[in-house]
Amino acid sequence: MSRQLPAPNGYGTLMVRTWFGDDDAWRATLEAAQAPSDVSGTESAANLQVVDDETFSGLTVEELAESAGPPPFFVLIADERAILEKDSLILVVENRILDNRSKLRSFRVPPQYLASVENNLSQGNMDFSEFYEETGHGGVFQGFGNYE
Repeated sequence: MSRQLPAPNGYGTLMVRTWFGDDDAWRATLEAAQAPSDVSGTESAANLQVVDDETFSGLTVEELAESAGPPPFFVLIADERAILEKDSLILVVENRILDNRSKLRSFRVPPQYLASVENNLSQGNMDFSEFYEETGHGGVFQGFGNYE
């Protein structure tokens, strides 16, 4: 069974579902991820190309990156934690290893900040490092300067 992700369609960032234990919780997570949010005075929504295919069940971050490219240079993952936890913390994974690092970097983002992250990374307005370096406790991005 092939685990090759579809090529990005140019209209959205790949968001891959990797856990299939609760369809209702998945729908709630997806709805939250796609909802418009206003974190900087401007309402925006994440542009997502959703991959909802059980072929990717249990896919690890490393396997996902290998099957995705690059490009894209980052991928969103809806894993068991993102789908089941009340904060729906979507996993954002940098899909390339740079600067002699031995593993991919990642952080989690709650739905209200997903549009900011996705829009800025996909448009090249900001670099992955800018968000990664602003993660607080538990590797969660809660906005710039908001450490919890």
